[in-house]
Amino acid sequence: MKIVEIGLKEEPYEVKVSCTVLKTSSLWRHGGLSLTAYTGYSHAGMLGISFFATAFLAHTLARRARASEALANQRGVDVQFLAQLNAQIVQGIHSGIVVIDIVGRIRLFNEAAQRLLGLNEQPNGRPLISITPELTEHLFNWQKSGQTTSPLFRPTNGEVDIIATFRELKRGKGVNVLIMLEDATLTAQRAAQLKLASLGRLTASIAHEIRNPLGAISHASQLLAELPQISQDNVRLTRIIVKHCERVNTIIENVLQLSRREPANTQYFDLLTWLQSYVNEFTIHQHLNTSDIVLYTHHSTLMVYFDPEQLYQVLNNLCENGLRYSQGSPLLELTIDISTDTGRPYLDVCDKGEGMTEDVKNQIFEPFFTTQSKGTGLGLYLAKEICEANQAALHLYSNSNTGCCFRILFFSVQSGG
Repeated sequence: MKIVEIGLKEEPYEVKVSCTVLKTSSLWRHGGLSLTAYTGYSHAGMLGISFFATAFLAHTLARRARASEALANQRGVDVQFLAQLNAQIVQGIHSGIVVIDIVGRIRLFNEAAQRLLGLNEQPNGRPLISITPELTEHLFNWQKSGQTTSPLFRPTNGEVDIIATFRELKRGKGVNVLIMLEDATLTAQRAAQLKLASLGRLTASIAHEIRNPLGAISHASQLLAELPQISQDNVRLTRIIVKHCERVNTIIENVLQLSRREPANTQYFDLLTWLQSYVNEFTIHQHLNTSDIVLYTHHSTLMVYFDPEQLYQVLNNLCENGLRYSQGSPLLELTIDISTDTGRPYLDVCDKGEGMTEDVKNQIFEPFFTTQSKGTGLGLYLAKEICEANQAALHLYSNSNTGCCFRILFFSVQSGG
């Protein structure tokens, strides 16, 4: 009996265990959660997570790309603005700017350089030597000697003396050259203005002290000449004293005029009409024949900017100087026209004299320089100063053994001066 009980106890145990295994196995098979299905769901979950991560990463990269594109566009606008600003600054400065590349071709050329070199058009892209051989020669000299500043020179088509300064512009492995052109007359003008301003202040402060004794000397000389017992030789000496007193007084007046000169009252008027009236008046005043002064022009009207009163003073000085030296016929030739190089109106005053030496030519516009014992040396200097105050230019256009020709180059709206 005991053996049977033990067998019976073990049998249910075995059956129980068996049933438990069967139930578990049945749960995996019949509950839809087989090991293969569970692995498939795991793969799907991982794939979904990877898709989500990829989408998130793509969205982040796209957002950064859009921000970079917006920044690049803004920087492009800024660069374009700076380029336009630099171009306006370069074109607006008074110094001439020329940039050439390593083979000598022009890459940048502003309006001031065009005016100083006397060119009608922008020569960008052309060789420098074909535009201005004089400047090219100074460029070669700089490359050989290393001297950054050139001596004074005047281009073939230019109307003023200029000074060139050279600088290297490194661009990668290549080297460009920056050339700055300065109007030499402006430097000389500033120095002369400082000199005369100081002299004007000095003269203004002592004019009263000078004129008082000067007037006493002149008056005493005149009284001395009226004495009945004075000899003719002494009368001649007193006349010399009076003449030189008047000359000193004229110098004082001219210097005072420089120091207190009023601004130009610039007007826009017809030069031909004004000049015809001036020639008639000047001919009568100088007791000349109508054939002694000839006026040439191809224009029925020629409008210019200038102060008419100051132009009268300038032209008076030029015409009186011309009459002093002219020996041919006609004595003076006045020509008005438009410059083919700059498009600016001009007036030429030419005489029939013997010309001037190179030494005199280089000093004619210097204050107090004169070749005449009666002159003050301020006439041409004053004339040049007046022209510059009216945005015009006065220079010696030609000089030969058949005469001299001075040219007034007027400001022009069409050419921009």
